[in-house]
Amino acid sequence: MIDEAVCPSLKVMFHTFGCKLNFAETASVAEQFVARGHVKADSSSAPDIIVINSCSVTAEADRKCRSTIRSLNRKYPAAAVVVTGRYAQLKPEEVALSRASRLLSVSMINCIYPRLPSRLG
Repeated sequence: MIDEAVCPSLKVMFHTFGCKLNFAETASVAEQFVARGHVKADSSSAPDIIVINSCSVTAEADRKCRSTIRSLNRKYPAAAVVVTGRYAQLKPEEVALSRASRLLSVSMINCIYPRLPSRLG
């Protein structure tokens, strides 16, 4: 768990690729963050964390995910980037190359929240 004394409130941005299941998973993770007192970042505020739920159905899906990771890294260089989903699971080396210094690849989106302390500490 994130120590609320250390991180009283984080701004978290979510970006989802793929099917309805991915969107449902992202919504579930967003609810977990909000329930713990964190807020969803909108386009006008810089997030502390960016959660990208990826898809890897086609080569084009992989390309779009890589492009989005790079774009969000440039736009929000101070944010911790978390990439999850099938692309992160199937091609972690490609995901890592998109931004190795601030990237956590996990295969199940529901594992994100408990893994964040080591990335933010």
